[in-house]
Amino acid sequence: MEGVRLHGFLAALLALCLAAGCGYRLADRGGRGGEWPVFVRVLENRTAETGVETLITNHLVREFTADPRFRVTSQDRARYMLSGAVASLSQGSISQQVTGLYAERRLSAVVTLDFSGMGKTVWDRRTFTETEAYLVVPGQARATLKNRQAALEKAAARLAKKVRFELAAVLSPWGMEERESQQGPDKEKGPEDKPPAPAPAEGEKPL
Repeated sequence: MEGVRLHGFLAALLALCLAAGCGYRLADRGGRGGEWPVFVRVLENRTAETGVETLITNHLVREFTADPRFRVTSQDRARYMLSGAVASLSQGSISQQVTGLYAERRLSAVVTLDFSGMGKTVWDRRTFTETEAYLVVPGQARATLKNRQAALEKAAARLAKKVRFELAAVLSPWGMEERESQQGPDKEKGPEDKPPAPAPAEGEKPL
């Protein structure tokens, strides 16, 4: 019960934040030396499920925070920005009992994401989908709801992990190109970078 109340409180708090048009305004989280500072904007909720945008956004932040290459930060400090929406949340039957009551259902979450940074758009409404099954307990609505919430948490966690993996795959070569561009072609070379002087021809004295 306490977990349900806490989730409701967080959902209400984040709803106020969304009304103000803000994202995750927090101190830097993640690896201090993270080379990918990212701003995670709170997802829009285009479903009838209250608080689902809070849950999935939280899992995204946790995933980025757990990876030392990322650093979740404010918009003014970020180099990259992740935003998007929970496009749909649906459920369907998997198996059925003899009595006609559904014994198992599948929950499906669809999220569309935009990711940009350094003057480039990496994702434009990129779609991610994750599903998870849960048991329906006949005559026990509270137990069924608890199973459904657990399934939603699992689906959100896997979806966030998938997003992090794909972004890391994109940013790895991108980060290398960025470092090379910062060095520039006209960067003054040190003695160790200069090519060796040609050997003097036979009969000539070296300078």
